[in-house]
Amino acid sequence: MGNHEFNAIAYHTEWPHGSGKYLRAHDDPDSPWSEKNTTQHRAFLEQSGQLEERRRSNLAREVFAVASSRASRHLEQAVADDAELRRLLAEVQARELDPLTAVREILEKVFRIHDGDGDRTRAS
Repeated sequence: MGNHEFNAIAYHTEWPHGSGKYLRAHDDPDSPWSEKNTTQHRAFLEQSGQLEERRRSNLAREVFAVASSRASRHLEQAVADDAELRRLLAEVQARELDPLTAVREILEKVFRIHDGDGDRTRAS
């Protein structure tokens, strides 16, 4: 393990556990090394390509989170507005229809998503 890797580990290792302090200080206003350590760690992340990868991952997560939230609201509204979809949900609640079958039918109707499985399973 090289010095950069050691410093990166120490930068992210809280010690003592639960203290909010790190082996390599970076967010401690009382530490004269915090700013220097943060600058060095950022340089390491940039040089290694990890900073760009983290940014890309964070942006992708943000896109999926917003899309999921909007899709969820759309789905809830679609079920509330459609008697057939409300009936499916009621059948699941009455244990007359398995949840995955209801999911498949709701997704097909609301989002036109087909999973290719045509079996409809009702509880006995």
